[in-house]
Amino acid sequence: MGLSQTAPIFSLNLKRKQDGAKIVDDQHGSNANLFSVQDHALNHLDSGIKDAVLLLREHGVETVESCEGGANHAYLEPTVRFVGGKAEGYRALSIALQLGLKVSELRRVWPILDYEPTGPYWELTFVPQRPS
Repeated sequence: MGLSQTAPIFSLNLKRKQDGAKIVDDQHGSNANLFSVQDHALNHLDSGIKDAVLLLREHGVETVESCEGGANHAYLEPTVRFVGGKAEGYRALSIALQLGLKVSELRRVWPILDYEPTGPYWELTFVPQRPS
């Protein structure tokens, strides 16, 4: 699917072939299946941001956090956080706009955790969907 096309979101096929590839955690000497961890996280996305996350990931954006936004959520507005260098935010913004996603902001953030800055991360925020 080219970027110039807007695909029906529900037709995405993100099933990964699990060929037994394992990641070895040298520190603990145990095997961890990366695909299972990723699949688990992708199966537990907020419904209001899921389509945006899947579309961005399908186009190579390395998402690390997302939220549909609203009361009692981590973010006030629908947000996807992702990682990458200086140009990655602009690339992700371009992809999102070409796919017809309603982007409201592109941010570069350094969250403060335990009194120390972390990151940097990129964030795309989206126009909230109105209830049907």
